[in-house]
Amino acid sequence: VPVWPFFSPQPDRVAIVTGGTDGIGYSTAKYLARLGMHVIIGDGFSTSTLSVSSSPLLIRTPVLLHQDPPS
Repeated sequence: VPVWPFFSPQPDRVAIVTGGTDGIGYSTAKYLARLGMHVIIGDGFSTSTLSVSSSPLLIRTPVLLHQDPPS
């Protein structure tokens, strides 16, 4: 992956990528990691989740939505 001039190395920065186990999200997560960033990937669990990282930390969390009634 080429590093374009306007994307300088980003050591010790954190990126959150949703849908990062395949497609555009996967490519984005890989690119950001190559820039030196710590990448957090949010995605549904699948077998491909394990192949994205060399040391994955898998955390299952419930989805919670709180919405106030319209006023």
